[in-house]
Amino acid sequence: ENTVVFDLGDRVFSAPKGERFRQTTTWPGKQHLINGNHWSGQRQIYEGVISAAVVPTHSPFTRIYPTTINNLTYLGDMIEAYIDGVPVAMQHRAPYIWAEIGEGGYALAGHSHGRCLELNPADAKHGRILDVGVDNAIAYNGTPFFEWSEIKTIMARKPIVTRDHH
Repeated sequence: ENTVVFDLGDRVFSAPKGERFRQTTTWPGKQHLINGNHWSGQRQIYEGVISAAVVPTHSPFTRIYPTTINNLTYLGDMIEAYIDGVPVAMQHRAPYIWAEIGEGGYALAGHSHGRCLELNPADAKHGRILDVGVDNAIAYNGTPFFEWSEIKTIMARKPIVTRDHH
């Protein structure tokens, strides 16, 4: 009930009208969703909520974030948050540069299914960036998700890397 989940996209693939996705919006806890690149059913549900709220201005190009349906809040394509005082940039595709990159901030992403080695938990060269997708989580801890405590442990082993002058 008190769990906070950040889902970095592509929650449900094979339900183009959003049936399975709609079921996930009623799971307990507080869920936050970042758009992925496979979100057709999610988009239909999202646009239904938006069109009900802003009928006069609604178009396929109107997106308003955050938007909440049941226990799920749509956050758009990216969110920057402070979690336990740590600046965290979250989006579906891995960023190369993010806010607080040179100050120890974390970047969390999904999308790559563990295939980008520099985003994996064992990498110790490319900075505090991590693929927290299901494939990587299962390889790391046998579950489809990372706990915040695991992310902090992994990131403590990764160096702070600054890629630009900011």
